[in-house]
Amino acid sequence: MRQLTSGFKDAPVLAFFTTDPIEEEIRTVDPIIRSLLVPGASAPKLITREMLTLLRPGTVLVDVAIDQGGCFEASRATIHVEPTFDVDGIIHYCVATYLAVCRGR
Repeated sequence: MRQLTSGFKDAPVLAFFTTDPIEEEIRTVDPIIRSLLVPGASAPKLITREMLTLLRPGTVLVDVAIDQGGCFEASRATIHVEPTFDVDGIIHYCVATYLAVCRGR
């Protein structure tokens, strides 16, 4: 993790979260990038729709786990033509790898 944070002026918060401490951290960070891999299962939803009210308006959520159902409750798969959508003032970026490959042909 030290290598990932060394090139940033303001060091990013890199952590492994469960739902308990995440409510405190999401109040102050932007963007939030989540990537979860659970082989053979859906990604757990660590940020619920209710938790979106804790975020500052305009916060960007990047859901790298969208191919496994996403790790934000409000996530839905998008494509590069329209990669983002707004839910309660929070911007979601959820480009699915499988959709990007299939539609890119």
